[in-house]
Amino acid sequence: ADGYGDGKSSAQVVNAKRYDYKWENIFNYDFKLADVHNFTLTGVTSWEKNQRENSSILGYNINWDKYLFHNLGATDLTSRVASSSYTGSQMLSFVGRINYSYMGRYLLTLSNRWDGASILAEGNKWDNFPAAALAWRISEEAFMSSFDNVNNLKLRVGYGVTGNAGAAPYSTLSFGVAGSNLAFQETPAPYYMFSKNIANKALEWEKSYNLNVGVDLNMYDNRLNLTLELYNTDTKDILFQRNLPASMGGFKTENYSI
Repeated sequence: ADGYGDGKSSAQVVNAKRYDYKWENIFNYDFKLADVHNFTLTGVTSWEKNQRENSSILGYNINWDKYLFHNLGATDLTSRVASSSYTGSQMLSFVGRINYSYMGRYLLTLSNRWDGASILAEGNKWDNFPAAALAWRISEEAFMSSFDNVNNLKLRVGYGVTGNAGAAPYSTLSFGVAGSNLAFQETPAPYYMFSKNIANKALEWEKSYNLNVGVDLNMYDNRLNLTLELYNTDTKDILFQRNLPASMGGFKTENYSI
């Protein structure tokens, strides 16, 4: 039991549960054609579920401090406050990738990812994210044979799309909030109002379009390693929480950043 500034004693029980599940399957298949064409096929499935459950009960004026929080029935009946909450989200993903190598000199990677997120709006839950990359291992060419100190020299370029669904669960829904501190003269009465978040029925994936050009150099039995990277990322449909004017039914809230 804890003492409060107004002299009341209190007892409280809080239960919080968190469940995180993840199940992944990875398939790889390697094969070679004519001793110069090497292929690697990869398939991935991934399922993820996150769940949060919280409940609490608080009571004041406990009649014997030694009960601590083990007998909330000993608190004033009219002072008890109970609350509970639940949040859950799921994501399902499929990935396909092909790696190709010609004599270890010319490399190609093609991939595509399909992701579905429960927290996004109906019709926007699923999207695909393709990617491609090319590489030339220059050090494997015949004209590099005189450069004994060069172990690896590779030029590469890649382009791909990545996605982010990192909004808060239930951002596509509007909720009513109940209160009880409304009264008609001496008669208490409940009231209801909209939550501070206005639903976004068009919530979709945030996408980043990435271009990367790089050079890798390894020399002197790989004792010296140098890498040069040039990249550009263009992100569209950024997910963030925005304050709306009161004329639209919104009011100030904390900014949401990813």
